[in-house]
Amino acid sequence: MRQITLEDFLMATDLEVMNKFILKANVMNRTCIKHPQNMYLYIPGDSDVCLVAHVDTVRGKGCQFLETKNGLITGWIKTKKGDKQQVILGADDRAGCYALACLFNHPTKPHILLTNYEERGGIGVQAFVQSEILKNTKIKWFIEFDRAGVNCYVQYNDNPEAMHTYLEKFNIKNDGKGTYSDIATISKATNIPSVNLGIGYRWQHTAEEFLDTRGMHLMIGKASDLLTHFPKEGFGVIEERVQHYTFKDVKEKQVVRDVIYVRTVEDETQPELPIYQRRVSMDWCTKCNNWLDQCRCICYHCDFEKWECRCKAKSIGSGL
Repeated sequence: MRQITLEDFLMATDLEVMNKFILKANVMNRTCIKHPQNMYLYIPGDSDVCLVAHVDTVRGKGCQFLETKNGLITGWIKTKKGDKQQVILGADDRAGCYALACLFNHPTKPHILLTNYEERGGIGVQAFVQSEILKNTKIKWFIEFDRAGVNCYVQYNDNPEAMHTYLEKFNIKNDGKGTYSDIATISKATNIPSVNLGIGYRWQHTAEEFLDTRGMHLMIGKASDLLTHFPKEGFGVIEERVQHYTFKDVKEKQVVRDVIYVRTVEDETQPELPIYQRRVSMDWCTKCNNWLDQCRCICYHCDFEKWECRCKAKSIGSGL
């Protein structure tokens, strides 16, 4: 069997990514549980840890070729004029899928969970938690690879302090609470601790996106150590849960939380920020009614530029 490369994951379709794991599982005589509508693929393991990534991206038709310079990968297409144009790479979350492939044969044999439609509000993981799979699970920790940066993590619930202490031993810093990723839904349903690790991509959902391969491999190595030294007793369960909100909840309820401030179009309490300080927009496009993307205040569904959008300078958002 040919070794699957990072480039394979970055260039593949969503279904092709799932099929790569099915083939790998078949070769290793491991069971696969695949949702009939490709909502998720679950490969049971022997350890107390489940690794999570999502196969979908926001890149549309994707990139035609990749370029690597100084360990940074970017995605490109050829225009009708024959020029090249940088486009969304899709490392969110194909870098996470690649991390799962690298850790597939880890001696502890972790559980593997690939979800679909995370970028549309976690549709795939909702199907997963509604299945029978988690009812008798022995999983004590979920690790997702769906965050920008390196040596950092976010959580979506109030995890036990033992989890934070454990991550500190590996010099992985706590960036607080994120807004949403698949593990938010899983922990809400099960009270099982979870963490979302940075996996090296930056400026996701924009044409300027790139993947720091050295940072990615660093985090894969640290994840391997996390699996090796995971305490048998685990971290306990989440006793006091913090409600995470879907994009629909935020829009309807105009939620204000202690960790982020989410404003609506009608809300004028957020001060104007220079564009270079803008990190993430939690507003929505007035043209297509989809959420505006981060950093550029542009809706990636229709490229409608909404320059009056006011953004929080702090990094928040799905997979951040």
